[in-house]
Amino acid sequence: NKEVSRLVWQPLQGYLSGKQCLFISPVGLLHTLSFNALQNKEGQYALEEMDIHNLLTTKDIIKLKQKNEFRVTTKKALLMGGADYDLPYVEMKMRVRSQGFEYLPGAVQEVDSIAHYLRANHWTVHTLTDEDATKTNWIRFLSEEKPSLWHLATHGYYSAAPSEVAMPSTFKQNAYETAEDPLFRSGLLFTGCNYIWAGDAPIDMIDD
Repeated sequence: NKEVSRLVWQPLQGYLSGKQCLFISPVGLLHTLSFNALQNKEGQYALEEMDIHNLLTTKDIIKLKQKNEFRVTTKKALLMGGADYDLPYVEMKMRVRSQGFEYLPGAVQEVDSIAHYLRANHWTVHTLTDEDATKTNWIRFLSEEKPSLWHLATHGYYSAAPSEVAMPSTFKQNAYETAEDPLFRSGLLFTGCNYIWAGDAPIDMIDD
């Protein structure tokens, strides 16, 4: 949003000239902003100018220096994108369209671009796309390979608390929308998610 950029980001430009890394600890409504998506007066996005790191508190900067938090010890990366949300849960080779989350056409290109850059810098990169971009594969790779860098190009969701939304008694809701715990009402989407989102029960709960 250009108006938000004018109010929040552009007044900082004079202080950030020549800087390559920025640590921020947003408060209040600033927590809802994606600082990487803000623009300077020339229309350049913040993520193109520098690396921005969100912190819970500025005291964390001291802890990061003490622990060398940003030192990469293992150059392994796991990248996920281009998930086939409509892929049926049971028969992974049968293509059936359904209502739910739309395919993200730029996600595969995003993953390929990042993979190309990392490999050129001597990283070992594993990618999960299309029918391989399942939650099961994601968890298995994290557990077995322990990559130091994760990247997901996918949809996310959040449902308001059940008490905040009045629904007709005949309206069908899934478990993600009716849970009291907000962590259960939010998440990331993997291959085959539309099958479950439509109300069909998964056979293997690992991929729920």
